[in-house]
Amino acid sequence: GVDNVRDMKDEIAFTPALLKYRVYIIDEVHMMSGSAFNALLKTLEEPPSYVVFILATTEFHKLPTTIVSRCQRFDFRRISTDNIMARLKHIAKNEGISLTDDGARVIARVSRGGMRDAVSLLELCAGARRTVDEKLVFDTVGTGNRDNSYRLIEAILKQDYTAVYATVNEVVMNSADVSVFWQEIIDSYRDIMVVKNTERAKDYLDLTEVEYESLTKLAKEFTPARLAYHVSLLEGAMADMQ
Repeated sequence: GVDNVRDMKDEIAFTPALLKYRVYIIDEVHMMSGSAFNALLKTLEEPPSYVVFILATTEFHKLPTTIVSRCQRFDFRRISTDNIMARLKHIAKNEGISLTDDGARVIARVSRGGMRDAVSLLELCAGARRTVDEKLVFDTVGTGNRDNSYRLIEAILKQDYTAVYATVNEVVMNSADVSVFWQEIIDSYRDIMVVKNTERAKDYLDLTEVEYESLTKLAKEFTPARLAYHVSLLEGAMADMQ
């Protein structure tokens, strides 16, 4: 708000006591009000030589042009799965942790490109004091294992309604969030679409060998039209659940 900016501007008048610069990091800067942006504008335009502002945001499009034009822009992108896996293997080797390739891949996928989250998850899994494989990672995070999704999709293809109900019942009885499970089904259909439409699916999807084989098998049973129809039904049901 405006009052916060005014307080900050009062502080800026004082030079740093020990170091060369006084640095202000404003996180989620897009949440500032329009009047707060205006109050900050003059200071951004002519900051004292010893002041540096770092404005961090995940929604760049919400920032006023007047603010953007007075800043340098640095884009931070997700770290690739391969780079995260390589780093995890390096840490595991140095720390004496047994880590499988599929375990590292699942950790990288769950962390969504964030190295800090990936290392924290590896540390959490290592607490079990056994080999960190994909099953241990899935058990640790409580989601991400798509075996149930693949089983459900296969049952739908075979019109095996007993298996459909059994799978949903298993998810519910394990206290899993049904809406989260539903999103995993939609994600699985999306992956099937990618596998069906390109031979380079592995380059685009973070899949273990077992997952890739399962998706390839399922993709052969679908026509593009049936895939699209199922996804539209699932997304409609997802909206109803929410």
